[in-house]
Amino acid sequence: MFTAIKDIYDAFPDHSVAVTPRPDGKWLLSMCRNDRLELTRAFDGEAVFCKRRMHALIRDVALEMASLARRSA
Repeated sequence: MFTAIKDIYDAFPDHSVAVTPRPDGKWLLSMCRNDRLELTRAFDGEAVFCKRRMHALIRDVALEMASLARRSA
């Protein structure tokens, strides 16, 4: 596993995280909790090699998940 991808798994320990390559060169991030899909996001394939870009993705996903949690509360 690329080190940058590992950071995404570590950032969301309460979620089941899947990162899979897509045919168009992007990657698909899927996050589930309690067998419920909470978020999917396509991201640039080059991000898997760059910690800075992966950390930006983690930040964006965390903000989006917080926004979704507020809306559902």
